[in-house]
Amino acid sequence: MEQNLSTSQYEIFNPRFGDGVNVALKHEGQSLCVGLVSAKDDAAERVENIKEYARSKSNYKILEMDLEDSFYFVLSINGSMSRSDILAMSDMFDTKDEVEQLIEAVMQASQTATVVDTTEL
Repeated sequence: MEQNLSTSQYEIFNPRFGDGVNVALKHEGQSLCVGLVSAKDDAAERVENIKEYARSKSNYKILEMDLEDSFYFVLSINGSMSRSDILAMSDMFDTKDEVEQLIEAVMQASQTATVVDTTEL
């Protein structure tokens, strides 16, 4: 899946509920994955971590929600499922194939340099 990096961006924004700041990777306006950081000062580091670790499939885990018959992925440092190593997660999808395609898109789009901060708007 070929992606045009110019239509990809990281968006930093306040969550609807709770504290912290969300860091989302978006392509053509669609959110590919979202990570939560405790403070805005940590957002730049999270973007760099996503760029670094999103390039390798070994850093993704596809999980199934049994009760909902849906799948999603977790992107983490070296594939660890430790809470402190989780960088971002996807939305839920009906099939594992959809999640695998999304991972391919994230691997490409994650290398964009564009960052948009909407926390002050």
